[in-house]
Amino acid sequence: MSDQVSIKEFKSIIKSAIEEELEEIGESTSNTVKTGYFFAQWVHNLIEEYDGGYAEYAEIPEVKDKGVDFVLVDRQNKRVLIAQCKSVGLSSTGSKPAKKEDVMGFWSIHELLMEEGSRYLEDATEQAVQMLEEYTSWVKQGFEITWRYITLEKRPTGLDDQISNLSSHKKIPFKREVWGISELKDYFRQTVSLSDSPPEEISISLKDKQFYEKNAPKSKENVNRTIIGSIGGNELANLYRKEKNSLFAYNIRQFLGKPNNKKIIETAQERGDQFFYFNNGITAICSKYERSKNQIKAYDFQVINGAQTVGSITAASNSGIPINDVEVMIRIVETGELKTQRGFNRDIVTFNNTQNKVETWDFVSNDDIQQYLGKTLRNDNKQLGYKFSYQRKRIEQQKQSYKKVRPELLAKIMYSITFDEFDPYIPTNEGKGKLVQTSEVEGGLYDEIFKPELNKWTSEYLDAAHVGIQIFFKLKAYFARLNSNEELKKVQGLKFHHIALMKHILDKKEISLTKLRKDPAVLNNFYDEYAEKVIKQTHISLVNFSKDKEGTNVFRNFARDKIEFESMKSQAELLL
Repeated sequence: MSDQVSIKEFKSIIKSAIEEELEEIGESTSNTVKTGYFFAQWVHNLIEEYDGGYAEYAEIPEVKDKGVDFVLVDRQNKRVLIAQCKSVGLSSTGSKPAKKEDVMGFWSIHELLMEEGSRYLEDATEQAVQMLEEYTSWVKQGFEITWRYITLEKRPTGLDDQISNLSSHKKIPFKREVWGISELKDYFRQTVSLSDSPPEEISISLKDKQFYEKNAPKSKENVNRTIIGSIGGNELANLYRKEKNSLFAYNIRQFLGKPNNKKIIETAQERGDQFFYFNNGITAICSKYERSKNQIKAYDFQVINGAQTVGSITAASNSGIPINDVEVMIRIVETGELKTQRGFNRDIVTFNNTQNKVETWDFVSNDDIQQYLGKTLRNDNKQLGYKFSYQRKRIEQQKQSYKKVRPELLAKIMYSITFDEFDPYIPTNEGKGKLVQTSEVEGGLYDEIFKPELNKWTSEYLDAAHVGIQIFFKLKAYFARLNSNEELKKVQGLKFHHIALMKHILDKKEISLTKLRKDPAVLNNFYDEYAEKVIKQTHISLVNFSKDKEGTNVFRNFARDKIEFESMKSQAELLL
């Protein structure tokens, strides 16, 4: 992330992450309770993952949290972080100072807990009680307790003197902190500076000199040796603390965070001596390894299956609960030069990812064409429209405030804007599987959409991608601005219909996608002239389709109806 990133750009990063969560539950940022909850979750995950030692303490409450959004505990070093997060100002371009009284009110919870104890928590949710029930015990044990107010506004003016005066009182056993938007941005910038390339060299020790080593047959290409053994939980956690996400540069998922892996963490904490038998272990590849007894030195070391295990064991270790008994099976395959392309390395990644749920698109994330698009498909120039970047992996960090374009989204856009015969069923949840299936599967469209045999797309194809992406985000912004127009918002789930219809108009007007990409004014004028007309016409078609129909599947049936779409194409021609 650039040091020069603006407050506006940073807010866009946060807003995009929150909107993604809200979309999953059918909500928008107008729901301030949900927005606040997901902002707190975003901050929690950020701090918990990158501030070594802190561990998850309790689930984040959504309501009745008694003024506390989350608590992180480091029992080993006897420290506690208690946080309140405020998402006010998320949608504004600037920032005004937060209210000093809000900050002081948050800090005063310490006195309330000390004076009232459990009475203060009587009307709180179970999660809030779990977060704060040990508070007086932490104070008595001399834990370093930090009360941190985190806001998307600026730090209140005149607060530093107040903190200094309060902290001078020996009776106050805690630290007071305020993170305004600038402080939060600086912290975030530090967390995204991780390398996305494998570590050049790592050293690990296998347990008890117990291992099995196998040389591959000379006829087996891309594989030299394989070693299988067990590694201690603490050894694995220390490796992750040192190398972070560079261990997973070629992994199709990376560590997805604790909410997805609670069972693995609990097993490590509660049944450590049995962990080896319950867990599928770790598979790694490397360009070369050297072994001296049980000491392994590996080059370009990559965990291609087991990222969740590595991250979860580290989380268990951070909790302060000893994991000395934890052992994990590890398999290291020496493959020579690491090239994550179709062939052996892709096969080993694909066939090893069965332990946790893997999204279908994850399997193609390391295709040559996907890597090419990850490096190539981006728009940095604001004058050309929305800034976007291609995110081929789910957990890939974005260093700037670009709109995210994932492979599935790009596939839907390219299908809508490059296929003459648009089947409205394909972009739906039920039909989208065809987009990732290769031509080896009947009806598979992946090869036709992404043309993976090419090292790079033709300029014409890149033009189509750029124009399609711009139109998609323009449509998304249009529906976001509708607010109270609930009628017209009914067709916001038909964005790919709208893209296909506008492409049909372009064809009739004989305007090339290349012209639209090269001249932003032409693209903007075209969109301004036809987009809203197409949307309103789609809504009329939906209303007419819905007449005399009952049941909950009316929209679903309309969205998939080929005859209705052909009718909409005819209606679109009347707009010319």
